[in-house]
Amino acid sequence: MLLNKSLTTNNMAKKSKDWIQKATKAIEARGTKGVCTGDKYGGPTCPPGSRRHNLATTFRGIAKKRKSKSPKKV
Repeated sequence: MLLNKSLTTNNMAKKSKDWIQKATKAIEARGTKGVCTGDKYGGPTCPPGSRRHNLATTFRGIAKKRKSKSPKKV
C-alpha cells in the first residue's frame, strides 16, 4: 500500500533525472561557483558535512569517473 503516489520509484526517477542541471543552475544564479574547489574544499567556506561540501564531493566523484572513462592521450 502506497500512501503517496509521488513516492513510487518511477516518479522519483522522473523527478531526479535533471537534478545536476538544477543544482548547477542554482549555483550560478547565487554566484557561489568555485566556493568548494581546490584549497577551499573543507575550509571555512566549505565545512565538511555541509550541503555545499556534500555536493562538491558528489561533483568530484562524477568528474573522477568521467576522467577514468575518457581515452588516454598519447
